[in-house]
Amino acid sequence: MKDWTIMIYMAGNNNLSDDMVAGLKGIENCAKIDDGRIAVTAYYDTAAIGIPPVVCDFTDPRFEERAEQSVSVDSIRDFIEWSVRDRGHVARNYAIIFSGHGDGYQKGNFLCDMNVRKSVRIAELAAMLQKITSNRPGQGFRLGRRFGMIGFDSCVMNTLEVLYELKGVTDFVVGSQGFVPNAGWDYGTFFRRVTEVTGKIEPQVLARNVCEAFIDANRPFAFRSGRSVDISTIDLRPQKGKLSSGGFDRIAVGIDRLGRKLADLVANPKTCRLAESAILASHWKCQTTIFDQAVDIADFCAAVAAELGARSAENQLLIENLSDSAVAATLRLENKSIARINYLCKSIVNEVENVAEFHSLGPEMQWGSGISLFFPWSYRSFELSRENYLDYAFAVTNDGTAASGWLTFLEVYLQLTMRPIRAGEASGKKQRLHYDDRELGAIEISKRPRSLFTIGHLAAAAGDGKFTPPYVKFTPPYVKFLGEDGSRFTPPYVKFTPPYVKLQASNGGTDSTGLANFGRFKNFPWFPVDWDPTDSALDE
Repeated sequence: MKDWTIMIYMAGNNNLSDDMVAGLKGIENCAKIDDGRIAVTAYYDTAAIGIPPVVCDFTDPRFEERAEQSVSVDSIRDFIEWSVRDRGHVARNYAIIFSGHGDGYQKGNFLCDMNVRKSVRIAELAAMLQKITSNRPGQGFRLGRRFGMIGFDSCVMNTLEVLYELKGVTDFVVGSQGFVPNAGWDYGTFFRRVTEVTGKIEPQVLARNVCEAFIDANRPFAFRSGRSVDISTIDLRPQKGKLSSGGFDRIAVGIDRLGRKLADLVANPKTCRLAESAILASHWKCQTTIFDQAVDIADFCAAVAAELGARSAENQLLIENLSDSAVAATLRLENKSIARINYLCKSIVNEVENVAEFHSLGPEMQWGSGISLFFPWSYRSFELSRENYLDYAFAVTNDGTAASGWLTFLEVYLQLTMRPIRAGEASGKKQRLHYDDRELGAIEISKRPRSLFTIGHLAAAAGDGKFTPPYVKFTPPYVKFLGEDGSRFTPPYVKFTPPYVKLQASNGGTDSTGLANFGRFKNFPWFPVDWDPTDSALDE
């Protein structure tokens, strides 16, 4: 029995067709060097008119024509069955690599076939892979075990939403947060590296070789043409702990809790200004992907902790000078909320480090850590992606009837921070502004921010063709803030502490030792050293 059967599924009925031929040549030149440990098969659909898809077993490199289309989940299942059962490549470990276009949290472009205008839905793919890896007896072909590795030779697939769909299907996922060059992975370099490994090839060794081969192949382009690339290995294996689902699930739980806490903070009139300023600054500074429609999870959480930590330090100065006043009491409560959120942010960062091994070249992904999360800049962008986003299990509760904590936050934050509709009549150069003070429309969040939105509410705007009105019962920013007359804008941070340089320390002061000491984290060394990797809010 071989150590590995590696299956490569190339959906090339699009502009990637020529590059995939080069990939096949790289596989052919190296995979036929068989040391008895690895079997390699490939499926390739071309953009050439009249030429059907083909499959090939590189231990006996002859191509066979296939009739089905590359965009079908059924063809993926048939290819796996052909590789393992028909070709006799039963192995200790299995890996499948999907090569083609990707679209992260969106749908409609993954492994797209431009001829028939179809693509593969991640939810359907995950359901098929769950069934085929199950060890329960039933009709149809079964691998009976998780994949050792699933690879995405595709753009922007390392999102929390996609990874969440693959829980229980694979031990490791290899993919990119950013964009992958049209040439894709360098399979020749990858297989040369793998055949040089001595002894048993563990799944994490295979995954690391994919990443290192990709970086090595792109290194000349990074330094000569300015190309930026990234690739990461994400560990989805169940791990023992207080949350029995394992390490990766702790990130998903953490983001769900963080979403609820931030939604509470934004919807509370006493803390909405603090929340808006901190979240906006964190969103602006952190690593973004997918045309700024997603954020790197660890970098965003670190930025939130830095922003709120700076506010907490400012509050502490006021508390010390106004110790017995009502203002001091209010600020103490605010600092308690900040402490809980910061503790949660630090716990999420610790968990990302535990499951992600991040590699990058060039400046575009220099603040990345391996996993992205949907966070658009505007409510309009959110509306355009809402229907697609609801297709992912991470977006809804387990019973599928209500929004997750993160989707709740997006709905609250993006509506509350959207400027109200401008109204009034122009008179010369002056414009009189009126702010609508009617009751909230589609979603009642002010009474109980923690309550979940129903899917019906979330789909209201798309369902009736009307735009969901923004939250109109809130203080218009830059019009009235901290003053009765509303005559001037008060800066939110009068004593701003630059994040990543001076952060709130555990003793309530600040750590001003600079970036030199921020070296504990192996993947993202700009985080502070005093974050205890064993201390987690996710164990509560």
